[in-house]
Amino acid sequence: MHDGSLSTTRKMQVTEQRQKGALNLLRNCIDVQPGQSVLLVVEPDDSFYNSDVVDIVEYEAKQLGADISIVKPALIDGPEAFPDSLANEVNESNHTIFLSRIGDNIRFTRIRGRGSKTICYALDADFLGSEFCTMPHDGMQTMLDNLLDDMDSASEWRITCPLGTKLTGTFQNKRSRRTIKDNAFTLGTFPIVIIPPIPCDTMNGRAVITHWLMATSNRHYEPSTLILDQPVTVFIENGKILDFEGDDATITNVRKHYQHVAGLFDIEPYNIHSWHAGVNSMTYYPRPAMENIEHWGAVAFASPRYTHFHTCGDYAPGEIAWSMFDTTIYVDNEKYWEDGRFVYLERLTLENHSVNSTLQNLARTNKYIGID
Repeated sequence: MHDGSLSTTRKMQVTEQRQKGALNLLRNCIDVQPGQSVLLVVEPDDSFYNSDVVDIVEYEAKQLGADISIVKPALIDGPEAFPDSLANEVNESNHTIFLSRIGDNIRFTRIRGRGSKTICYALDADFLGSEFCTMPHDGMQTMLDNLLDDMDSASEWRITCPLGTKLTGTFQNKRSRRTIKDNAFTLGTFPIVIIPPIPCDTMNGRAVITHWLMATSNRHYEPSTLILDQPVTVFIENGKILDFEGDDATITNVRKHYQHVAGLFDIEPYNIHSWHAGVNSMTYYPRPAMENIEHWGAVAFASPRYTHFHTCGDYAPGEIAWSMFDTTIYVDNEKYWEDGRFVYLERLTLENHSVNSTLQNLARTNKYIGID
């Protein structure tokens, strides 16, 4: 536990915008009250999450009168390895904030405790102070709720991309009593980042995937990434991969990678479980993605420019993710995403007119996320 104070150097880092981001998390997202306990789960070192964001969140939580505890558990290989000692601390806390990749490991796992449990995707103080994290959380949450209600009332979806992707499918609510919200992460997210996974069991068509196959942050394995030297076209029927088309060497490597990962966990290699797309138009990534694909993926997935698919396994999030960029996504023939822009925002009618106007103005925003 820290004493809640900051050195002079650290105080210089608490700019007005960074404070705004921290309070957006603490007040607007999880509603911290004086005297409540806040558990910060952080990484053993600051190679992934920079310690500056931990310091600022801790300091602002102290200023709100919260009782702060900080734990630094070792990273885990998967949700099954979530330590009992940490589970007990989460269970006893009013609020838990994961500034650690452990949060991603358990994002589809039920964890004991009535308190709030939230993954924070501000990997450093600059992200925390950017519009990625300072857009009013309540407005973003209302926007997401409206979006999911509209998608739940729809029947079909369609995805295209500039490279030739043509995919169709139907929404789960038309085939069962489940809603899209039923597929959401078991932990909250800060900021609002993405829609819950959309099941792919009725998906048909072809997907053109590029750049890489990457791990889904569910379980740890090596190699976690396979670089794709050429685009790969995947033919799909009812959520199953039928065949790959492309450069012979690349296709051979793709098949080997799928068999390797499936063999590690005894799972079905060629199943496509679900897809989802980012909804935070202020998402950015300041460096080329190839410098650190895992670090990039922990932020970029929130961007409307990025649609990804959970494959290899019959569960969310699977073990191998496909990356697709600048897609156009139709919901019952209406464009919700267009060329990587979240144009659904143009039809928002939130009661808060200021927030509504701000979000509408972001409908055509397309920020740099480390991908040319």
